[in-house]
Amino acid sequence: MRADNLDIEVGASDPKSILFVEEFAARLHAVGAELSADIGNCGGADSMGNTCEDYRASSIDRVFTMSTYPW
Repeated sequence: MRADNLDIEVGASDPKSILFVEEFAARLHAVGAELSADIGNCGGADSMGNTCEDYRASSIDRVFTMSTYPW
């Protein structure tokens, strides 16, 4: 199984960006691949404007938080 990770740090919020995530995941699933994303934390929106709840409600396969990194 192929797995792809979405790591976009655009710094711009767009309420429609979760639709991009959904479409990307659907196209990967169609060829037998999975999609994961890494986000800063679950305390608010990521750099695309999505929250952990948005990802939980989506068809993305995994979400990793980067809250364990020592800054």
